[in-house]
Amino acid sequence: MKLRTIDDFFNLAGGTIYLAAFLGLHQTTVITWAKSGIPTKYWNRLMEEYKVTAEQLFHISEAARENRN
Repeated sequence: MKLRTIDDFFNLAGGTIYLAAFLGLHQTTVITWAKSGIPTKYWNRLMEEYKVTAEQLFHISEAARENRN
């Protein structure tokens, strides 16, 4: 799967509720990533669990920050 947006990653992870539970976070926190990008402190766990690369996480996070309204 090609990840172009944070929403693509949310879909890969099974949704924001599942992703939040996996990381021990509140769903609202995960939802904010759609505008702020995924914090780097979670990247290692996400790369291991979802088989994505740091480059992919970087690009979708940058895209999220550029598209803030």
